[in-house]
Amino acid sequence: MQVIKKKILIISIFFIVIFMVSYKKEKMHDQIIIAESEVRNIPPSELEDKERCFLCGNGGLMGYYKQFDSIGIINLNTGQICDIGIFSYDEESGILLEPSKQLNHTITKSGKAASTTSVSTNQERRISNVELIFTEDNSPLHDEMAATLFCDECLIKIYEPKEYPGLYDYRFDMAFVDFTSREPYPVNEFYRGYFIRDYYLNFDYSSNDRIKVLVFYSPKYS
Repeated sequence: MQVIKKKILIISIFFIVIFMVSYKKEKMHDQIIIAESEVRNIPPSELEDKERCFLCGNGGLMGYYKQFDSIGIINLNTGQICDIGIFSYDEESGILLEPSKQLNHTITKSGKAASTTSVSTNQERRISNVELIFTEDNSPLHDEMAATLFCDECLIKIYEPKEYPGLYDYRFDMAFVDFTSREPYPVNEFYRGYFIRDYYLNFDYSSNDRIKVLVFYSPKYS
């Protein structure tokens, strides 16, 4: 009996140690993220539950759009999402549908203090013309509003994209988002064009009150 009790005690201690190590690692990870945010002047998240994040969690409409293999635009002050719609999917099954023969046009206004998104899509050509239209104050990203929508990890991705760390003096309230990976892609004059998987985006900053973006589906030839 004593041998069995000793074995049970050893096993119990082993699992307690594993739990404590895992807990400490998780705490250290959270502390590192908070420290990075403070150094970079990134607002700390006000979310108590990461699952409520409007990017990596199921907050807002992301829980709906995550089922589609598509990209869209997210307003970083309100969480409003606009699908580019180069492909159409069945809302219940998520199955890819035949392309529409009509030109699809949608306008999304995210409240009085937010920018407007205009999207015109030709599904047969797999191409879309997007206009990001600013408000009078040029649609800035507001720290206090973003902090209520996103977790700390997503706020770092939004405020300081890894391609150009530390170069942003001004941030717009909009970003492109990959519904599959939940990764945000910034709208900023440092970016004239980039790929989001098989979608290519070309930016035109020549207008004073809007940014024009040509989006087309361009998969790799194999």
